[in-house]
Amino acid sequence: MLSRSPVPVCSRAARLKAYAAAMSHAATINAARESLLALHKALIDLLKAERQRATGRALPPGELLQLLTTDPEWDWLHPYSQLIVSIDELLESELPPTDDDAAAVRLEIERLIDGREKRHTEAVDRDTNVALEHGRLGASLERLPGAELDEHPALLSRRNSWSEARRRRPRR
Repeated sequence: MLSRSPVPVCSRAARLKAYAAAMSHAATINAARESLLALHKALIDLLKAERQRATGRALPPGELLQLLTTDPEWDWLHPYSQLIVSIDELLESELPPTDDDAAAVRLEIERLIDGREKRHTEAVDRDTNVALEHGRLGASLERLPGAELDEHPALLSRRNSWSEARRRRPRR
């Protein structure tokens, strides 16, 4: 069930149907990625505005980048960036995304925004733009296939295969 190899099909119609399903997964995964990216940006904008209010000055781009990459107060955003990169690797893979890949993307994003991260929940509660993007992301996840609880461990391990497949691909 968790193979990245395409399923062999006999007829041209069946191959076209399988191809259309894979392309549909790619489009749906990309929509979820775009929503996750918008939420990530809204969270950064919120933290940036709060920092600017606290210091009374605008943050230059270099300082913002330094905060994002090295400041312990901002490190809770790293999993968002890392997941976006992982999804990019999946979408850039030679093989089209499978049902399992789509379900794994949904599960990974749901785990990220499920409320365990207190700062995420607080940001949703205090900023309308973050709340809006959080809601849009939830709506985009509804278009991805779900998974049974017993499938979660196998699906969560799929993320490693996305970057491995990209590393094995020859450079152009």
